Amino acid sequence: MSRGVGADIAAERVLVTVDRDAPIGCLLGGMIDRMWHGANIAVSPSPAGTGVGSALMRFAVARALRDGVDEMALARHRDMPRKLALYQRLGWQVWGEDGNRIMMHRDTAA
Repeated sequence: MSRGVGADIAAERVLVTVDRDAPIGCLLGGMIDRMWHGANIAVSPSPAGTGVGSALMRFAVARALRDGVDEMALARHRDMPRKLALYQRLGWQVWGEDGNRIMMHRDTAA
């Protein structure tokens, strides 16, 4: 996961949220072929359920809108049903499956 993160940081594809100077969440995503792609989102276990993940995803939508993007895509692991439900509540829809990955799509206008 860490390979290439320096370039992602320089290209503003990494967002880290902090609480009292401690990192509590991270989002890695950016533009690929005129579509925003989410590569990874992670939240520390201690603030889980407090809205950090939702806030990160709202930021991603705002960034995609700022960049003039109409569509967003990401892949989630099948073994994380709570995260799948979160994304669906945030407007994401399942559009395919690939092994243990669930492919999701969202229009920025949703």
